[in-house]
Amino acid sequence: MTVRQTPKPEELLRHAGWMKAMALGLVGDSARADDVVQGAFTAAIESPPRSQSALGGWLRSVVRNLSRQTHRQEARRRKRESAVARPEAQSPSAEELLARTELQRVIVDAVLSLDEPYRSTVILRFFEDRTPHEIAKRDRVPVKTVWTRLSRALDQLRNRLDNSQGGRAEWRALLIPLIAAPVLTAGSAAAATTTAQHTAGTAASSASATSTTTAGSAVTTQALLTATGGTLIMSKTIMGVALIGIGAVGLIMGRYTAPSTPTAASQDVAQVDATAYGELTAERDKLGSELGVKQAKIDELLQQRAELVAENESLRKELAAATTVPQEPDGARPIPVAFGKYAELEGVKNANWHEMAEAAEIMLDLFVELIARDAAGEDPPAGFAQTITKENAKLIKYIGGVATELPTQAAVNGEYTHPVTLTNLLGAMLERADLELDDTQLPRVIAHGEAFEAEYDRLQEGYDEFTLQQQRVLDEVQLKHHTMTQVTNEMTDAQRDVVIADELHGLQQVDVTSPVLMLMMTVNAYPQDSPEELRGSLSTVISQGYNIPVEKLAGLAPAFDQYMVAVESILTPVSAEEAQHYHLEEAIVAGQAYAEMMNAVIAHPGIDSAAQARIRDNPGWFVPRIRQQAVSDDAGN
Repeated sequence: MTVRQTPKPEELLRHAGWMKAMALGLVGDSARADDVVQGAFTAAIESPPRSQSALGGWLRSVVRNLSRQTHRQEARRRKRESAVARPEAQSPSAEELLARTELQRVIVDAVLSLDEPYRSTVILRFFEDRTPHEIAKRDRVPVKTVWTRLSRALDQLRNRLDNSQGGRAEWRALLIPLIAAPVLTAGSAAAATTTAQHTAGTAASSASATSTTTAGSAVTTQALLTATGGTLIMSKTIMGVALIGIGAVGLIMGRYTAPSTPTAASQDVAQVDATAYGELTAERDKLGSELGVKQAKIDELLQQRAELVAENESLRKELAAATTVPQEPDGARPIPVAFGKYAELEGVKNANWHEMAEAAEIMLDLFVELIARDAAGEDPPAGFAQTITKENAKLIKYIGGVATELPTQAAVNGEYTHPVTLTNLLGAMLERADLELDDTQLPRVIAHGEAFEAEYDRLQEGYDEFTLQQQRVLDEVQLKHHTMTQVTNEMTDAQRDVVIADELHGLQQVDVTSPVLMLMMTVNAYPQDSPEELRGSLSTVISQGYNIPVEKLAGLAPAFDQYMVAVESILTPVSAEEAQHYHLEEAIVAGQAYAEMMNAVIAHPGIDSAAQARIRDNPGWFVPRIRQQAVSDDAGN
């Protein structure tokens, strides 16, 4: 039995520079990055790697995993704080109400004076609380076009307010009492930035505001006040990009712009008590001074970060020369888990599994960070799309080497999600973390892989010309899911932490270690507002999808009712954004119900042979999702 040797302190400290830089890049905060590095050092002392020569790679995996845990904890903390947060109970004074109402009138007038399509886009987004996706669907334009219209409209509003209110400083002072100011703590500068952005986002979504009416619709102006006067942080889908607004109050990198003069401010807030205004100004000046100190700290940290990045690059080269085992040519390294007849394919044997594992780790980390940032109302990571494209290319290279050689019924990603692929991908991720499968685990994992191949072959032999293509795809994804669940169940908790990201597990399009990827392009979410709406749409969906006259579907009510019973477990209402996506387990439930329903349609009298053929040849299905409905203000009255 190999005795693990605890690394010497000087050896650990030699890695501290690049570890701090890596952690800082992943968590975005110097204090949390220090915590990650300290946690990695503790792990190295308490549970050292098996080989000292692999210490650098082992530390890199530990830093990545601890950073991922930090994102999870931060997202949970923000969620808890958001759940218990509530607006101040203090009622505004008559003067404050007058100032607020006047400014709302100015904003509404400015919006109504916009040209189309900017006017209607702003009204739909801010006054009717429509999402950019909903606006795009309504106007039949790309979502990107909606973002562009909103951005240009906000620029026009800012310029019009500048002209009508006597300059930026004048109307900005008027906005200060109406927009919740950020609460800045004595924490790090990066934390101050996050707090400021979070506060602005909260003001846009939860602050109480007086409403007016335009064209019969209730018009809520608080969100638009925040957009024109503060920092607009709109809600985003998982793959969305935040639109940063005008930032007139100065929530830019966590610091205020120069305050307006007392004379200019008092002209616009003449109804505010002079003493209260003086106290507000003094408090603002105090915060501005504190933020100046924090900005100096930011500049210092940025300089330190640049130095650490340079040091990291130097240490990376030293580490490669001193501790890395000489690289073998692609394919020369034995594959992590060899089982079954397909392990002998050239494309499998010669795959660079460690390169693929690194790409998968980077992509998973980015998706986890994206979800955490989205929950906090922050922008996607810098260079997100470019990095995902770059790393994904490494996985696509493998698919090119095994295309048509690994059996599959899927239209896309069937070869990539074959257990011989996913098991070796996970095995390589474990090797990179110095947590490879041991001599007890490996035979059991191999047995699961071989059982998959035997069961897959048995299923193919049982199909005939009447078997739905959708049923074949469903059987395959179920079998793959079952096999990969068995494989990960053989792992220890520490191993599962390396290969499974809880936030992404089985999530459509983003879990690159899950069979769910084989459902891309053929299985889509089908959002509805209620189960009743879903039930009422089934005839239309089938009629339009397979070109069957709707009257031919008369008499299929029992089959449709049975479908509703079968999918009941996945019809729990979720947010509008969550309704755009599904998890693998939900897709399997929906697929089973869909297959039964479509077999009933085929057997129904009046369905001609051409329609039957179209149904049998279709490989896909939909996953019903129910959107959570907002509760109206007078719901309890």
